[in-house]
Amino acid sequence: MSATEHLLQDHIFIRRLQTVIEKCYAYLNESRDVPVGDIIKIADIIEQFVDQFHHNKEESGYTSRRRRTEKRIAFLKRSGNL
Repeated sequence: MSATEHLLQDHIFIRRLQTVIEKCYAYLNESRDVPVGDIIKIADIIEQFVDQFHHNKEESGYTSRRRRTEKRIAFLKRSGNL
């Protein structure tokens, strides 16, 4: 998936979350009960978004650390220190 596609997916998640939160807010403002299913949707959307964001950061951090380590090893080998 391209970076643009990732951003579009993020916007879809954010819009879904906003819609459900606004519905819950309206219910609360009218002194109505908020359906438990809506709270579950909010939690699910947040969890999915955070997982996606977190895992992408983890992967990019791991990849960049691995590349730096590989470059250091290559340098040490070339310089005869390894």
